[in-house]
Amino acid sequence: MKQRRKSSPKKGIKPDRAPEAKIRALTRKNNRLQREVEELRQKERQLGEIVRFEKLLSEISSRLVHLPVDEIEREIEDGLRRVVELLEVDRGGVYIFSGDRTRFPRKYFWGGEGVPESAAVLEDQKFPWLSEKLRRGEMVVIPRVDDLPEEAARDRRELQKYQNRSSLAIPLKVGDRIFGAVTFGAVRRERKWPGELIQRFRLVGEIFASALARKQSEEALRKAELEYRTVAEFPYDWEYWSNPDGTIRYISPSCRRISGYSPDDFIKRPSLIREIILPIDREAWDRHFRESRRGIPSHEIQFRIRKPDGQIRWIEHACQSVRSPQGNFLGYRVSNRDVTERKLAEETARKKDQSLAEAQRIAHLGSWHWDIETNDLAWSDEVYRIFGIHPQEFKATYDAFLECVHPDDREALQEAVKRSLADPSVPYRLEHRVIRPDGSERIVQEQGEVTFDDGGRPIRMIGTVQDITERKRAEELLQKSQDELRRLSAQLLSVQEEERKRIARELHDGVGQSLSALKFLLENRLGSIGQNAFPGDLQALESMIPMIQNTIEEVRRMQTDLRPPILDDLGILATLSWFCRDYQKVYSGIRIEPQIEVREDEIPQGLKTTLYRILQEAMNNVAKHSRADRVCLSLFRKDGWVHLRIEDNGRGFDLQRALSDERPGRGFGLASMKERTELSGGSFSLESEKGKGTVIQASWKISGED
Repeated sequence: MKQRRKSSPKKGIKPDRAPEAKIRALTRKNNRLQREVEELRQKERQLGEIVRFEKLLSEISSRLVHLPVDEIEREIEDGLRRVVELLEVDRGGVYIFSGDRTRFPRKYFWGGEGVPESAAVLEDQKFPWLSEKLRRGEMVVIPRVDDLPEEAARDRRELQKYQNRSSLAIPLKVGDRIFGAVTFGAVRRERKWPGELIQRFRLVGEIFASALARKQSEEALRKAELEYRTVAEFPYDWEYWSNPDGTIRYISPSCRRISGYSPDDFIKRPSLIREIILPIDREAWDRHFRESRRGIPSHEIQFRIRKPDGQIRWIEHACQSVRSPQGNFLGYRVSNRDVTERKLAEETARKKDQSLAEAQRIAHLGSWHWDIETNDLAWSDEVYRIFGIHPQEFKATYDAFLECVHPDDREALQEAVKRSLADPSVPYRLEHRVIRPDGSERIVQEQGEVTFDDGGRPIRMIGTVQDITERKRAEELLQKSQDELRRLSAQLLSVQEEERKRIARELHDGVGQSLSALKFLLENRLGSIGQNAFPGDLQALESMIPMIQNTIEEVRRMQTDLRPPILDDLGILATLSWFCRDYQKVYSGIRIEPQIEVREDEIPQGLKTTLYRILQEAMNNVAKHSRADRVCLSLFRKDGWVHLRIEDNGRGFDLQRALSDERPGRGFGLASMKERTELSGGSFSLESEKGKGTVIQASWKISGED
């Protein structure tokens, strides 16, 4: 056989590198796939946690809804245990208000192995800060107990006593009624409470609150029924036996308590029963009386009576014919029960139901449910009212809903829906317009949540829609009103400055010059009189010259206070320098340290008056209130901004109290400085603390050279 000759690579030809490149590419692809797999596993774990929690809530809620009242406590304890274990906290407890609402005795508790119990009672003496917040219906989130504020010092000590490192307390409330709280605590290590986890605990609180409210209601109902039965088994009601002719054979003593009349009153005058019934109810009584006489089976009726003292009482009347063993008719056995309290309770409950329904109507808040798989959309009645649609005339689907959305808002709405359907962490929330069949527009706010199946596929979406049209209109009107107010305020300040300028000019040109001329003429006249005048007349005329000079100085002071001429003649920098010199002459105990780091032409003309007025007001405050001996005045330009900063070393003040007390005729003029700054397009800040002085800063954005 011929041997196959081995081929050798030709000189100058490199070996094939393709396999190595493919290996590297496959390696990169494999790494990328591994990362994607890990991300998918992470999402799957998160989704699994959500599903397990929702399943747990569903189980707890379902059982609590259908369980007898006697078994609710056991189910809450078990549910608390399962929630604590699933969400990996150390312990949980349910506290219920005492009658005077000053204490929260612990009703239920569950903690992990080795975890000490929480406080048996949350009371005002030991937990004043926490108790007050829960009474107000506020959720209390404490990531780190050691970081509680000083106002919660007692609460912090008590929580540390029970080894709390992190705590969460959620009020138990149904409607506006708050009756307790559910708490969760971390003992082994500090724990953050992210919003998603807080929302889960909130749902737990709502479920427990509903169950406990049902338990309390049913227990109250049982108690009422027991009392009602006890009353029925004893001669407590107003009972009597009437003869066939209408006279009364027997009447129980309780008739006095219920009707205000004695048994003898009714026995002597049987018609008294009808007479004390309110006229509006007598027709029902007469009809009942006639039917019973015709042998129609008796039934209960209710009517009102008026007692001798004028009280109105509701009576529940039931009667039964009495016959002898031989069948002879002997009259009627009657029971009249005072049900006033029950009627009042029913009326109160009815009014509450009406108020709740009216509140929902007034709030214009509806709910909806979208089955994504079938595309069925269910709306509450309020949603139909918001959209101006009759339920019988509209087949609610997602596509039909989109047709109601304003065309300019549809794309944004669809994008919001897509984001929520693609990512469970993205909530559905937006505002958009809808067009009613009559062509009118409404503005609504929608928010919703998406439910995903085990495979991460969205299957349904639930949410609410609220008509906020009136609120939006009110906000627009308010904004317009505020803009108009700012415009008028700016115009008023401008007019004030112009008027100050005019009066100052008139004082200078008119009164000032006239006084100077008068002084000049008087001095000339005195010089011309010489020795020829009587000494008394000469002395009187000479005494008038200082008076005229003082008047001239006072006119100049008034002119300067109204508007210093130097501001218009030489500008703001010269005015600040003059002001500091003049101020230190008057207040020699206050040293001003000016730091002017800006040129005159860098300050817009319209801003110069504002700068002067703010400085004037601030320095007046220093003199009147601060007790400072040093003031640092800075005017500088930085990064396109002009800053005026006035800092003193005075006694400072309580900023919040000063701002709350600020009103015309009282205060530090803070509102005036802030208003001037903001009306001229600037921002105003104020810092002060007792014993540490005060810092006032006003800043304006300067677009270019003025």
